[in-house]
Amino acid sequence: MDQHLNHLKQVCKVLRKEQLYANTKKCMFLTYRVTFLGFIIYSQGISADPDKVRAINECPESKNIRDV
Repeated sequence: MDQHLNHLKQVCKVLRKEQLYANTKKCMFLTYRVTFLGFIIYSQGISADPDKVRAINECPESKNIRDV
């Protein structure tokens, strides 16, 4: 964890130096799981977000090209 915090400090220092700012509402630190672009990323690997899979499975089937 100390190495992780050291990397975060380095990144923040560079951002500050370059006058770049992060959106704190979108920042998550010291977490074991992150949802990103329809996937759940965690220390054991990556899996599809169940909410996205459910939405795809429940999507009505298109009958013609105009429905797409």
